[in-house]
Amino acid sequence: MEAKVLSGGGLSNSFPISQGLQQGDPLSPLLFNFAINGFLVLLSWRLVGIETPGQLPTRCLAFADDCVVGLSCESDVDCFGEVLAAYELASNAKLNQSKTVAVTVGPRDFNLPFSHHPPGMPFRHLGVHFTASGIDLDYSEAALLQSIACRKACWGGRFPSLARRVILTNTFLLSKLWFLAHILPFSDLFYSRVEQLVQGWLWAPSRRHSWPISELFGPRSHGGMGLVNIREVARHIGAKWLGAVIVPAPLEELGWARAACIIVTHHIPSINQHSSFSLAQWLHVKPTRNGPHAMPKIYKEHLKAFKALKWQVVLPGLPSLAQGPPGPLLTLAGSDSKPCPPGRRPRRPKFVSQTPRLWKESSPLIVSRGIPGSGM
Repeated sequence: MEAKVLSGGGLSNSFPISQGLQQGDPLSPLLFNFAINGFLVLLSWRLVGIETPGQLPTRCLAFADDCVVGLSCESDVDCFGEVLAAYELASNAKLNQSKTVAVTVGPRDFNLPFSHHPPGMPFRHLGVHFTASGIDLDYSEAALLQSIACRKACWGGRFPSLARRVILTNTFLLSKLWFLAHILPFSDLFYSRVEQLVQGWLWAPSRRHSWPISELFGPRSHGGMGLVNIREVARHIGAKWLGAVIVPAPLEELGWARAACIIVTHHIPSINQHSSFSLAQWLHVKPTRNGPHAMPKIYKEHLKAFKALKWQVVLPGLPSLAQGPPGPLLTLAGSDSKPCPPGRRPRRPKFVSQTPRLWKESSPLIVSRGIPGSGM
């Protein structure tokens, strides 16, 4: 196999390729998976990892080619160096030192061969900004707002139709928001600012926004333009995480949901800190709770999302919680108060037109008389 390099308007002389694959070769991701899988398995077997209450030690977390490794002692550092050297030898890949940083999350009495991130300054991983104490919600919201504003500015000289603007908004302008909604419980102020940006984009170049974007929510068959309800959709996306934390899976003693439940209940001193169902019982008594005043903002925003969704916790076996329920007794109910099957989440409510009387009166007229110029 030979290749040439296009440079300065001309092609270089051909040279042989002794390793690697052509760009776009379907075999490339499979070979990457074979190599990275051995790297991750060795780290999971040999590292001590960072202890986390309620779940197994955190040794390595990977998404595509981004990897987070938990090192808790000098032996972990030596082990990581040995496994990394074996991986580089097998795959011919190299660790990008310029993108590798060490973040201290507790007391440390050993040295690391990486640059240290400044304490207190947020760092970014998979689009989310973290500090040593957890997710930096304010910084992540500000960065996402700036990203949406930059995308909107790139389209400043283009004037597509309103229908096309709606499609671009749902699929491209807010694509990062839909991804981060799985992780971040956005605040009401953030939603308001996003809606202002979207409203300015939908009605541009006019500076007068006489109609709110809520008039465009819902399908066309119900008087809307297909624009999704940003707050409602984002909260339901985040509810995938929230529902698993509030209603734990039966017999699940170790896992991310159990660990998250322990962290949340730690900030609520009035409930039982040792029960997997105390958070559900706490929300069952009063679903509109906002949490204690001292609770971190990110957990308070999760509780606000639960209240905004109008969800409820149904505990049919509440008297037996002292001994621990024998089965999946905990369920969730949506705004219609109908309990969901165990392990399921309430569905999004059906769209209701903001002008039902007007739409009900105008729909028969449109069907019977036809739309002018449509050939009906």
